[in-house]
Amino acid sequence: MIFLCSECNKVFQSYKHLKEHKRQDHPVPKQYNCKWCTNTFNCSSDLRKHVQRNHPDHQPQTYLCDWCGRTFRCRASLMKHMQHIHAGKTPRDLCSICGKTFLNIKFHLPIHSEQYYECSHCGQQFKWRKSFIKHLQVHNADKPLSCSICDKAFKDKVSIHRHMRTHTGETPWTCKYCGRSFSRRWNYIQHLRLHTGAKPYVCEVCGEAFTHNVTKKKHAEQHKDT
Repeated sequence: MIFLCSECNKVFQSYKHLKEHKRQDHPVPKQYNCKWCTNTFNCSSDLRKHVQRNHPDHQPQTYLCDWCGRTFRCRASLMKHMQHIHAGKTPRDLCSICGKTFLNIKFHLPIHSEQYYECSHCGQQFKWRKSFIKHLQVHNADKPLSCSICDKAFKDKVSIHRHMRTHTGETPWTCKYCGRSFSRRWNYIQHLRLHTGAKPYVCEVCGEAFTHNVTKKKHAEQHKDT
């Protein structure tokens, strides 16, 4: 059995060699998908700029070091930074607004220049109300979000927003080829493959490609008996 490269027509004796050839000679540019809309980008920096500009309420929460102004994506990284870089340092600047003390107050003062939302459970502060509300769910894990129409409960706002479309009939994703619209992004992506012919799921045994993963799994069952 031979395997033909669809890009350059080279022939290989095994699917493994064909796959390695495609990886080296015909690499597919990595794409970064925005999970809040249908835009895609070729580099992560463009995606970050897009989120900052178009979805400010969904930016990853950051943790600010009050000593030097560095920001971190998780609290554990901030604590590790504090232990290694600022261990043993003593606060010297007193904030006249909130009474807290800091090694360098200039990184703290901006939080008083505009409205911020402070968590009463842990003291973490948020510029955006949506980020603050989402954070509160961490402390209220036993209080799931409920649908006001049918009382179904959900663990996060993304899930309840998706569910609400079943009541409102909202279909934000529209196919540019046929005009059909969808309430779920994943269903929209799967539908697009009918027009583009994309087959991203490849059998590891024989190299046959499929449009849907479930079809590939059913196909793979055939190889278990051989």
